[in-house]
Amino acid sequence: MLKFLSYHGFCLIFIVGILQGCGIYSFSGSSLSSEAKTFSIQSFSSDVAKGPPDMVQKFIDKLRDQLLQKTSLTQIKNNGDVQFEGRIIDFKYSPLAPQSGKNQIDPAGITRLTISVEMDYTNPFNAEFEFSRKIFYQYADMSGTASIDAEEPRLVQEIFDKLLKDILNASVNNW
Repeated sequence: MLKFLSYHGFCLIFIVGILQGCGIYSFSGSSLSSEAKTFSIQSFSSDVAKGPPDMVQKFIDKLRDQLLQKTSLTQIKNNGDVQFEGRIIDFKYSPLAPQSGKNQIDPAGITRLTISVEMDYTNPFNAEFEFSRKIFYQYADMSGTASIDAEEPRLVQEIFDKLLKDILNASVNNW
């Protein structure tokens, strides 16, 4: 039995090695061509008057950090092999109905912050994954009695993490 398992284990490792080595399949799910070496964040702006004054810069920094951590791309200032461009198009707080939880009802309910971003992604090595003016949105909730000033940094961070996951999945990860 051990001989049988050893043989099949060896075959599985061999097949996986061949598939990855030939570029037939990538277990990372990446849509990046091996020819793509650089990325650039062309321009990013905000069309909203609300939100933290450094919101755009924080978004750009998080996008850059995610690309550097999760891909083998290096950043250049302009005309990268793959390019990101976008703008924040919505930043709004909305009250939600009172919520019940842990055997009691919160009469103040929940306040939801929603942020929407419109993105362009250019990838000349794999044009089928490019997109233009694609809108991504995410939200995070806080107690209706909490202070917006105190909670906003946490909410923005949480939303940016979700947005970037969606954007990277739609662009370089191809999920």
